[in-house]
Amino acid sequence: MGTSVRRIESLDGLRGAAALVVLLHHCLLVMPALNGTGTNATSWIVDSPLHAVWAGREAVFIFFILSGFVLTLPFIAGRAGWKAYYPTRLLRLYLPVSAAVLLGLVVVSAFPRHSGPGQSEWMQVHPVTFGWWSVVRDALLVAGPSNMNTPLWSLQWEVIFSLLVPAYIWIALKMRQQWLLLAAGAGIVMEAGLVTHVDALQYLPMFLLGAVLAVKAPDLIEKLEPWLAGRRGWFAFVVAVLGLTSVYSVAAILHTGVGTLTFPLVVMSAVAVVILSMTWPPAVRVLSFPFFRWAGRISFSLYLTHELVVVTVGQALPADQLWLTPVIATPLALMFAVLFFQLVEAPSHRLSREVGRRVRGRDVVVGLRSSDQQS
Repeated sequence: MGTSVRRIESLDGLRGAAALVVLLHHCLLVMPALNGTGTNATSWIVDSPLHAVWAGREAVFIFFILSGFVLTLPFIAGRAGWKAYYPTRLLRLYLPVSAAVLLGLVVVSAFPRHSGPGQSEWMQVHPVTFGWWSVVRDALLVAGPSNMNTPLWSLQWEVIFSLLVPAYIWIALKMRQQWLLLAAGAGIVMEAGLVTHVDALQYLPMFLLGAVLAVKAPDLIEKLEPWLAGRRGWFAFVVAVLGLTSVYSVAAILHTGVGTLTFPLVVMSAVAVVILSMTWPPAVRVLSFPFFRWAGRISFSLYLTHELVVVTVGQALPADQLWLTPVIATPLALMFAVLFFQLVEAPSHRLSREVGRRVRGRDVVVGLRSSDQQS
């Protein structure tokens, strides 16, 4: 492959940064003034590029692209085989998810949710009861989870992609010479999914963009690292941030919803963020800081559990003190995530590795011919 440990660390840091963005996103959505189009008092953070620090939806797009990249890369590089892939991958996904769903049942039972005046629209999306059918839906994921723990919606597509990884790899390799055409086709499919409200068409191609990056990463890194040196790197960063937040800033300028028009730009900007995280030295250095790498390590646990903390804190605070939500919920969510990682996610990783060793045997390793590696 040719990518160094430094670059892998920066992608771990990007995952951690994206998880922190999602956490802040949900903390701020507790406040009615920030849940929707900005007012005169809040437009500076809602309808401007500053929205990048709490653009939760866009951070999830980055997660999708990263998943496509990191799951495809070992097979592209010939370092992984199929025999152990499915049991290990599904254990790593479903054990923490199932534990998070059961934890949600405990939290909602201990701290009953309520709906009332003064709550934001996002807070009112969460049901006040959590029945066993909701537990089953949330644990299975593929049937579409409930709103008890809303971040689970993205795990539905992570699971489906994980099941379809061989097809993604085949397509990315088959079209490696026409990768720009493939990326454009993925963009068209995503736009069609947005217009027709077919979520599978909207989200699953994002993973393909990550798979394409995995195939083309050596070429991109070699060409872009010197090109991004100096001012061009900062210019690319500013353009990526503007594109990532365009759905908010453009809507504020035009005073109308422009999600359909800006969606391709947002996704392309998310891809650009991933690329910059591997190739632009300032981004690589920042994302390789120990804090972001630590956040990346617990990012899945943080993603699964943070909303239980945020909603509980938001419901406990008086309406005139909701601004305290990020102050209180952020450290609590991080502590909660560390405990969940130590008690649930880390053991699930150990179990999946042990299962992988047991089923691997004489595994079939997917490698590339020398002609493939030259593309």
